[in-house]
Amino acid sequence: MADKSEGDEKDIAAKMEKMEVKGEEQKTVMGEMKKLVEALYDLRDTYFPANKEDKITTLKDQMKIGLDALQYVPLDELKTTAQRADFELLKGMMLDVLPVYNQQAEEHLVKSAKLNPSSIDAWLALGNCFTKKRELTSAKNCYNRGLEKGPNKRLLCDLSMVERMLAQEDETQNWEQLLADSIKHAKEAVDLEVTDGYSWYNYGNAHLTCFFLTGSRDFEKLSLSSKAYLQAQKDKKMKINPDLYYNYGTVNKYLENYERALFGFETAAVKDPGLRSTVTEEVDTIISTLDLIDGFLKRLVTDKNLSVIASGLEKINLEPPFRKATVMNLSQGLNEKVAVVGKVLVVATPEKAVQLYYILIDSDKNSFVVSLFGARADAIKVGDRLTLFNPVFRVIAFSWKNKIYQFKSIRLQFLEQFHVNEKRLSPEFESLPSFQAQHGP
Repeated sequence: MADKSEGDEKDIAAKMEKMEVKGEEQKTVMGEMKKLVEALYDLRDTYFPANKEDKITTLKDQMKIGLDALQYVPLDELKTTAQRADFELLKGMMLDVLPVYNQQAEEHLVKSAKLNPSSIDAWLALGNCFTKKRELTSAKNCYNRGLEKGPNKRLLCDLSMVERMLAQEDETQNWEQLLADSIKHAKEAVDLEVTDGYSWYNYGNAHLTCFFLTGSRDFEKLSLSSKAYLQAQKDKKMKINPDLYYNYGTVNKYLENYERALFGFETAAVKDPGLRSTVTEEVDTIISTLDLIDGFLKRLVTDKNLSVIASGLEKINLEPPFRKATVMNLSQGLNEKVAVVGKVLVVATPEKAVQLYYILIDSDKNSFVVSLFGARADAIKVGDRLTLFNPVFRVIAFSWKNKIYQFKSIRLQFLEQFHVNEKRLSPEFESLPSFQAQHGP
């Protein structure tokens, strides 16, 4: 949290005092050193000041305390290979606590892994260091070396993460296999400990990345991602993670679960004030979209020309196996072998919105909203007739900050799902959204 730093600095300083008091007892000092590293990484993972540079400064200060403390470790008493490996590991981890690559950290972590190749912690730390260096294949090899010693949830999570990063850089067809491996390893981590929130968070990230890299068509990936993030939130340790809530907001923005999306973004900003400007932009975009839709729908209630506008829609014929329906005949969710015909009254897409929004009426003069993913803004214009096949229908109804939003909605996920003026759109109108999660990997 934003006010955590002072308490953590006192804790670390207290550990230093204890180390100085205990003097030359090598075993005790090494034990205290491990606690110092744990406190340093806890600070990294839980301290989120409004100014991100304050976090870097604090971590550097505490890292220096740790490195200075190494002088209390009597090197001549490190008799065993395992003891020397532990010393190299602790020093390497201290140097690697910052978000940028550190060459000295790599050198010490390489020494640790060579001295004790059976150490899971050494392979994990070295893999993390190579990830920062963007030597992703080397990082992957480190995680796999560690997993040779036995299953480990953190190794599996970080292996899953680096496989997603490799998939985003891969220019061959191998990226599909890398994504499949990423999801597989993320699931294995969850299976090792089903109550571990970090594993669920990583599993959600795997499905979210897969959604974008495979063309933003499989919304089941988003649903699985959202469910995984909800599971992660049950772990008290993850409740302080702002990226979990930001990504939860991102997933639900695409799923059009607006209330959940707003909750996720707002919660992320509370936990990390440094996200406030980014979150404000996300929230403002969602609210402006909803307000725009709400305003247009209210004005339509008094529009006396709807009968004229809707005329002729009932004459549009469909080919088997589709049967024509109006919005009032649809069921919640997917409506297979059904098609809705409507006319576009309004383009209701605000600037920076992820998807395109249109307000239509059907032949019974029922108004409804269509949200469209994966198409250019000029694909549909006011006055166009849309034929919507296998529509995914839902009623949006929730309140946010004392304002009620309620409307009927049909989601279109790809160009093949609709016709414009009884014709299919050409592929040139396709446009896929970019990945926008806080933690892309």
